[in-house]
Parts: sequence; C-alpha cells; structure tokens
Amino acid sequence: MDFSLLGLQGLRQVFNGHPVFVHFPIAWFPSALLLYSLGIILNGRSACVAGRACLCLAVAGTVVAVLTGLMAQDTFPNNERIHHRMQTHR
Repeated sequence: MDFSLLGLQGLRQVFNGHPVFVHFPIAWFPSALLLYSLGIILNGRSACVAGRACLCLAVAGTVVAVLTGLMAQDTFPNNERIHHRMQTHR
C-alpha cells in the first residue's frame, strides 16, 4: 500500500507529535457522553456499546497525548516565560 496517498506526508515535518494526538481525546470524550446519553434516553444498547468504544478510545488517546506531551516538554528551549506557559498548560 502506498501510504503517501493518505495525505500524511506532513507528519515527517512535525517538530513534536503532541499537537497531533491531543485533539483525539478532546473529541472522543464528548462523543462517548453523547452516545451514552442517547443510549440511556432511547433505551438503545447499541448506542451504549458505541459510547463504551468511544470511552476506550478516549482513554487510549489520553495516554498517548500525555506520553507525547512528556516527551515534547524536553524539546523546547527553556526560559522563564516558556516555563510558566508549560506549567500552566500542564
């Protein structure tokens, strides 16, 4: 399979991977909440199963986002202003 057809060539130029992965749990957690809510309101088992799948993906995405964030913090130059922003971000 030619992976260049997927449009991911720009990932080779990314300075650190944290911004790539941090948005997945931000999207998966509300999706899980919405699907669980629909499953409870409409008494639908399939929506609850989909909510559980979204929740598992959100947890996995959170682990990856935290790990990439910890690896990325050592790659930035460190002065007082950047240190303060990183502490606030954490």
